[in-house]
Amino acid sequence: MKKKMIPAILLIAAVLTGGILLSLNGKDAVSVYAQKRDSLLAAEQYNISFQQVGGRVTEVLAADGEYVEAGAPLIILDTSDVDLQIERLNTQIETVDYQIAQAQASVKNYDVNVQRKAVETARSTLDVTQNNYDRILSLFGDGAVSESSLEDARLKLTTAQNTLTQSVETLQKLENNLTVSGMNVPVLESQKKALEIQMETLLDQKGRMVLKATVDGTILRVIPKVGENVSANAPCVILQSKQLYFDLYVPETNVVNYSVGNTVPVVVVATGEQTSGTVSYIVSAPGYTSNRMSRDGSQGDLSSFQIRFALDGDTEHLLPGMTVEVKLDGTN
Repeated sequence: MKKKMIPAILLIAAVLTGGILLSLNGKDAVSVYAQKRDSLLAAEQYNISFQQVGGRVTEVLAADGEYVEAGAPLIILDTSDVDLQIERLNTQIETVDYQIAQAQASVKNYDVNVQRKAVETARSTLDVTQNNYDRILSLFGDGAVSESSLEDARLKLTTAQNTLTQSVETLQKLENNLTVSGMNVPVLESQKKALEIQMETLLDQKGRMVLKATVDGTILRVIPKVGENVSANAPCVILQSKQLYFDLYVPETNVVNYSVGNTVPVVVVATGEQTSGTVSYIVSAPGYTSNRMSRDGSQGDLSSFQIRFALDGDTEHLLPGMTVEVKLDGTN
């Protein structure tokens, strides 16, 4: 019986000794958990679609597996209808521009000033003619001039009166036109502004008929083909970002050591290369259970947090799904 107890006692002693040594060296389960973790690389995928526009596909400029940069055109829709609307609107804007120019020219026209001088001249002529007629009429009463001379003076007076009347009427028309033109300028300018807003809307609509890459990355799939119709907001291209990342889940006791911008050392297992990961964000992960093993042997649940790290450096030769080894024994 004593012989059977000796191995058991030795085993218990070895375990206790190992536990003490690990505790002294900071290599207990919690420390190991906090110092070294593995994770898998991943990349964001984007479903790119035409925003608020649809139509027939005229060009497909991208292919599956192709690497593209942000802003690169991928698919182009038929813009014939929008082009016609833009052309029609351009004509309307040109017409309003002409009307504005005419109205402004009328406001600045010197015809009114010329006509005002004509009225002054006609009024002076009438005064002279009236004085001459009055003088001849007086002489005719004294028998000093003939009746024909009086008739000739009366005819000149009538002509002078008619000339003044016509000059005044013409001046009034010009002044009225001047007033109307001055009122029309702001009205026409408002009309032009409204047309320009419509033009901006059409140009924006035409611009959205060219589907562009939203980020740098690799095209996983191009869905529509040339000649097919696509609907607004329907996925057309699936694009995988070149930015790789990995996630770690840490207990609340460890998450306080991290903040956005911190970096951790990273080793890519497949290649052995060393790089780093930068914290992008930290969020609560209530669905992920993290168990703490305390030194007294008891066990309890801790809240967990998800930390997302963006992989730094050149990542074009790496692929999602590769394993990275993350060293958590310190942050920068």
